[in-house]
Amino acid sequence: MRLLSWAANPCLAVLLALIISGLGSEALAAIPLETSPAWTSIDDNYSTGGFWGDIDGDGWLDLAVGNGNDMDFDPDNVFFNQEGMLEVTPSWVSSDLNCGAHIHLGDIDKDGGLDLAIGNLGYYLQGFPPLAEEVYFNQGTTFELLPSWQTDDVNNTFGIALGDPNGDGYLDFTAANGMGYTSTPQANDIYFNSGGILETSPSWTSDDIDNSMDVAWGDIDNDGDLDLAVGNELTFDRVYYNNDGVVETSASWSSTYNDDAIAIAWGDVDGDGYLDLAVANNDQLGGSGYFTLYENQGGTLSSMPIWYSQWAGYASYVSFADVDNDEDFDLAAGGWWEPCRIYENVNGSLTTWPAWTSATSSVIEAMVWGDVDNDGLVTVYEEAKYADGVMKVFYVDHWPFHELLDVTVGGTSLPITEFCYDPNSGWISLAAPPPVGYSVSFTYRYSEDLDLAVTNWDHYVGNYLFLNSPDYPEITVRFTTYEASVPRGGELDYWAEVTNHTAQPQTFWGAAYLTLPNGNPYQGNPIVGPVQITLSSHESREVHMTHDVPPTTPLGTFTYTVKVGHPPNTLIDSDTFTFTTLP
Repeated sequence: MRLLSWAANPCLAVLLALIISGLGSEALAAIPLETSPAWTSIDDNYSTGGFWGDIDGDGWLDLAVGNGNDMDFDPDNVFFNQEGMLEVTPSWVSSDLNCGAHIHLGDIDKDGGLDLAIGNLGYYLQGFPPLAEEVYFNQGTTFELLPSWQTDDVNNTFGIALGDPNGDGYLDFTAANGMGYTSTPQANDIYFNSGGILETSPSWTSDDIDNSMDVAWGDIDNDGDLDLAVGNELTFDRVYYNNDGVVETSASWSSTYNDDAIAIAWGDVDGDGYLDLAVANNDQLGGSGYFTLYENQGGTLSSMPIWYSQWAGYASYVSFADVDNDEDFDLAAGGWWEPCRIYENVNGSLTTWPAWTSATSSVIEAMVWGDVDNDGLVTVYEEAKYADGVMKVFYVDHWPFHELLDVTVGGTSLPITEFCYDPNSGWISLAAPPPVGYSVSFTYRYSEDLDLAVTNWDHYVGNYLFLNSPDYPEITVRFTTYEASVPRGGELDYWAEVTNHTAQPQTFWGAAYLTLPNGNPYQGNPIVGPVQITLSSHESREVHMTHDVPPTTPLGTFTYTVKVGHPPNTLIDSDTFTFTTLP
């Protein structure tokens, strides 16, 4: 049988010797976060904004924090990652002291380094005077000590977001303005980026004048550009639609639910391909205090929330992530003087009671997700998307993502000047729409083991890090192929990545087995192995394989299975992929 000569291809044997390992076949059902923080910062700041990013370019995510809020003039901080754990005291401390609120990291000037954008709120003992927004630019491995960009105008800015509403491939700065404590509504602003330089006076200002607390960019109607959601205090939440790169100044959608939003987040909860909107409503000034969810109904949000949490109080933050690695978005939610909560997504609906609650109680301001110890990273190779000749904004399948490695259009890699992205929100925005019929693909890394960082306003407490401790094998492998069918005489193209998730070297045995189209095992099994493999601490190997399918290969669907363990009785795990041979 000629199939044997193909299956025993020397290249394939080399591949299997590198990648034989296990992959859990079932998604986790429980929330795998530890309930007590593994890390607590030592600093004396009113911490508010939080954002993960590899600021120094060493492959590990660092934690940036904006400080001050309305309580003090504090420095902003970066807690650098020391190969898997954050430093306790920050190595970067800004020389600028301000009332820092929420932050966003992104490569604004396209020099390859992440820059720090921050909004400033206003000091309560001075009557909450409005302040300028700021950007600290990356100097290679750290930020400048004083921000070299500030706005000319001043506002009470709590929430900010970087986005690309005009679709030129450069990140623009968006500010949510207004002060509910003094009933001082203000317009919201967009400061556009021209070739890496932000304007200092906004070219876009909303017609609606509100006490806005948060802004978030997302393609609500799937038309290939970013729309703007705004969460408002003591009035309606709003969405400003983007029409071919022009954001309307009067919101087309407003909720009929008058509440007190303090934080918002986009995420597709029900898995229908449209982004839903989660809101944290605070009851300090008379709001309901519930976490709520507006459902996206084919490009338009429901006018009333379709989901409410059972708990209500000083709700302060929401963020989405697939915490339990079951291919849907769970909702992280925090409050002031409250524990952290996770509402699990079960079959497209959020639980109304939290599935996980931390053992802590603090004044939560931000809850952000990232793999601090790189123990759950998976590389996705050339994830293909549809190009219709109009769309510029594309979402990857897994987000938040850890690192964007390559963007290709028609098989050609784009330079960084031709796109921008937000790993927290999962979108990549191209400067030009790919032509109809062209392939658009993304190679990136995401984590199946997301850890949770929490910023705390209480300056006596410090910030927290809760580690994810999933119950999956110590060794994992991932196969990726976008060729479900291969003609006889053609080529099978796929990738594999094997990772040791432990701090110790791991030695194990692996073997590969083939199942024929008729469902019977191939008589020559195992077609490779058993092979002994050793991986060092946290070692990950990637292999890209292309090899021939002989013209005499039987037609039908083959199943390829790799098993790892200690023969003959101990099976650690297995992974499987299928391909179909065609005439």
